[in-house]
Amino acid sequence: MDEMMIHSARFSDEPDEGYRQSEASRPGVINPEKDVESFILQLGDGVSCTVYKRPGLDDFLRACSEEFETHVFTAGTQGYAEPLLDHLDPDRTLIKGRFYRADCRPVKVWGGQTQFLKDLSAVTPELHRTVLVDNNPLSFVCQPSNGIPVPDFVGKSDQILPAVLRLLRQLAPLEDVRPTLDTMFELQEQLRDMRTRLLGPGPSKL
Repeated sequence: MDEMMIHSARFSDEPDEGYRQSEASRPGVINPEKDVESFILQLGDGVSCTVYKRPGLDDFLRACSEEFETHVFTAGTQGYAEPLLDHLDPDRTLIKGRFYRADCRPVKVWGGQTQFLKDLSAVTPELHRTVLVDNNPLSFVCQPSNGIPVPDFVGKSDQILPAVLRLLRQLAPLEDVRPTLDTMFELQEQLRDMRTRLLGPGPSKL
């Protein structure tokens, strides 16, 4: 969700790591482009923030809901992510499932910090037909062969979501998406050492 679909900034109660997962690539200050749509999000505890939407997000969610079974999986807390997703999908017709920090797999990383991995088995057992679109390499550690990595979104216009949609449509006829994604992105190899450090030795695929 964060830095893939949207970017949240200017929290009225800093630090904001209590709501979102801390990521080294997330800038402290951004300079969003004027044509990037935004809205003010009020959280239940009185905290507010500005949410910037990646260009084409509404069309992307609408198309995905019509063509695929669409879920959002975030390392953010439910108290932060749920009202944000309610704004994007007020009728709850676009996003079939919502998965939050409590659904993630916590691991200790460098310096003793906790990071929350997105284990797709929490969403579905049908991993051969499942993809995870994310900006954070750590998100792919549990199932690297299911990953579609995208650049961070921090308020700048881009055409990433239409490109992702085209790729999803190319993958749709495949019985198993993992061999194609392995060839395209090589995340299995790139994340091999990280998987061993975080999850220990084991099979190459979960």
